[in-house]
Amino acid sequence: QQTCTIKEVTYETIQLPNCTGHGDTVYTYPVALSCECGLCHTDSTDCGSPTFGSTDCPTK
Repeated sequence: QQTCTIKEVTYETIQLPNCTGHGDTVYTYPVALSCECGLCHTDSTDCGSPTFGSTDCPTK
């Protein structure tokens, strides 16, 4: 089966709205910039179950 692996990642940070007075209101999360698709190697990867639909690697 095909699998897509993230090649490049960046991190974006946002200020959570309406959270004043509730501790840290800044949230940082990863965003995939590119990926690489190919056969899943079960000897080194948990490939999960097959999925149906597109095998395209969406990028930002």
